Amino acid sequence: MSGTALTARLRLAVGAIGRMTDGVASHVVVALAVVVGVQIALTAALFFSVEHNGWLTYQGGDQIWLITSGWLLGQGTLPYALGGPAWPVLVMPLTWITGASSGIGAACVRELARRVAGASGLPADWLNDGVKAWISARHETTAGNLPQFPHLRLTMPTPEYLLAMKCMAARIGSTGDDADDTGDVVFLARHLRLTSPDAVMAIVSAYYPPERIPVKTQFLVESLFEEGRL
Repeated sequence: MSGTALTARLRLAVGAIGRMTDGVASHVVVALAVVVGVQIALTAALFFSVEHNGWLTYQGGDQIWLITSGWLLGQGTLPYALGGPAWPVLVMPLTWITGASSGIGAACVRELARRVAGASGLPADWLNDGVKAWISARHETTAGNLPQFPHLRLTMPTPEYLLAMKCMAARIGSTGDDADDTGDVVFLARHLRLTSPDAVMAIVSAYYPPERIPVKTQFLVESLFEEGRL
C-alpha cells in the first residue's frame, strides 16, 4: 500500500471518528451517559485487575490524608495540598458531617467484626469503640508480639497505658453479664510488679491530669490492695 493511500485511509478514519464524536457531543445527555459509562467500565476493569478482598481494595493510604486535609481546613488549619489546593475546599463541607473520617473505614471494620462474630460465636458487640472515652493525650502503643502484614500495622497499648485506662474505666460488675475491669487491673498491676496504691495511681496520673481522674478510680485501686488481691 502506497503512502498516499495509507494517508487517505487515515484521514477517512479520523473523519469518521470526528463525525461520531460531534454527533454524540450534540446530545448532552448522550455524551454524559457515554462518559459515565466508560468511566464505570474502566473502574470495574481496574478493580478486577488488582488484589482485593470482596469489595475492599488497598489504596496506599493517600485517601486518609485527602479526607483529613478537608477536615483540617474546616478546623481553621491550612493543610498541605496533597491533591491540589481546591480539594480540601471541596471535601470540607463533608467533614463537617462525618468528622476527620469519611465513615467508610469505620463501616468496613464493623462489617468485618460482624463476620468474625458470626464465624466464631462471639457477641455482636465484641469489637467496639467504647475505649475512645479513655484515650490519653500521651497515647503509647507497641507492636509487641502482634502479627504484622504488608499493608496493615497492628499495635496495642503498652501495659502501663492499658492499666491506666482500666483504672479510669473502673467498672465493677455486679452480675456475670456486667463489664468488670477489676480482673484486668489485678493482672496488669501484678505484671508491672506494683506493690502499693500510690504506685498504681502514679501510672494513672502519668496519662491523665488529676482533674480528669474520677474518685471511683482511687477507690477501686485502694480496695483491691485492702482485700489482698494485690
